[in-house]
Parts: sequence; structure tokens; C-alpha cells
Amino acid sequence: MRTYIDANIIYNFLFMTSLTPRARDMLTSEDELVISPISINEAVYVSFRKLAKEKHGISNIYDVKQFVKTPDGLKLIETAVSMVLGLIGDAGLISSPMKIEPK
Repeated sequence: MRTYIDANIIYNFLFMTSLTPRARDMLTSEDELVISPISINEAVYVSFRKLAKEKHGISNIYDVKQFVKTPDGLKLIETAVSMVLGLIGDAGLISSPMKIEPK
């Protein structure tokens, strides 16, 4: 069976939440796991925001926009990208572009 994975599953796997066990179950299932590029981007963004808050105490969007322009902000984005892409690779997710069919 093919199962679509969204950013929430990635987030809940990478960061301990009440949904982490469920995310772990989904990512280790025997199903063919598929994720869209949009969900990958969203997972990187929410991971970056979480790391910015945890490591630098930055939580409002204005401060995040300023922080991302700094060397530390760029390193943190690289960390978020590495975390997300590493998990996608480890879990064997297939990145599939979204197809919109005309009616």
C-alpha cells in the first residue's frame, strides 16, 4: 500500500511529542512511503522554527526573519535541512511531485 507522509509526521518523529510513537510506527511500516516537495519544504521550515526557539529563544516571525540572515541562522537552516533529508533517506520515502488532474 502507498502511504502519503506529510510534514507533521516528519516533525513528530524528529521532535519528541505525544505523537512521536505514531510517527515512528508510520515511518517504519512496510508501506511504500511518499512525500511531496511541498511537505519537505514545510518540514524544513517547522524544524528550523523549532530549533531557533530551542537553541536561540527566537519564537516570533519578525525575529526569525532577521535571524535567518545571520551566519548562525544559515547554519541552523542547514541543520534543519540535514535532519529532514536524512530522515527521508533513512525511512526510504519517495519524493513525488503533486499531480493536479483537470476535471
